[in-house]
Amino acid sequence: MPVIPKNSIGGLQHRSMNRTDSAAERDSQCNLATVARMHSIKFRTVQDRTAVNQPPRLRAHTTEAILTASRALLGVVAQSVSPALEFVTLPQFRVLVVLTSAGPLRMGSLAERMGANSSTFSRSIDRMVAGGWVERGPSPDSRREVLIRATESGRALVDEVTARRRHAISDILAKMTPPDQESVVSALEIFADAASEPAVEDLLILGL
Repeated sequence: MPVIPKNSIGGLQHRSMNRTDSAAERDSQCNLATVARMHSIKFRTVQDRTAVNQPPRLRAHTTEAILTASRALLGVVAQSVSPALEFVTLPQFRVLVVLTSAGPLRMGSLAERMGANSSTFSRSIDRMVAGGWVERGPSPDSRREVLIRATESGRALVDEVTARRRHAISDILAKMTPPDQESVVSALEIFADAASEPAVEDLLILGL
């Protein structure tokens, strides 16, 4: 937030008493404009931020800091998923993530979301059915249409991974002071706004 000199507002008001009415009005408008700018800083848009001509050295430092933080977060993701891979493969876990978030899907739709060939993908689903992670069932709209849905065990596996990830992040935040935690939240919100929402297909690679 910009620093306002101590005499900027009080001094202007004092001097305006010795000026003409028009000069005093101009001073008042300047004061109001200054206060408005102060309060508008916190509501800057992403476009306002990107418009700032950031020095290359500062941008490079920021980039390295984000890369370091991203490696730490990827480590959290990997550690949270690792125990689940004792029961399913990573592609199978990705299937469970899709089904628990999107709900029951037709085989063709599920294969498309996974970027897989329908014929070979069907055999993978067969193995997941045999393992008790997913099940086939009729669609409520058409009995001839078969839907794939996650079983209770499949949903529980995804929930366990999510809980481990949340717990790990919470442990990391517990090492920070409250002001540092607020700074992290602010920085991540700004970064997320600038980066925009990633494609679902990109997140599935990591089982997210």
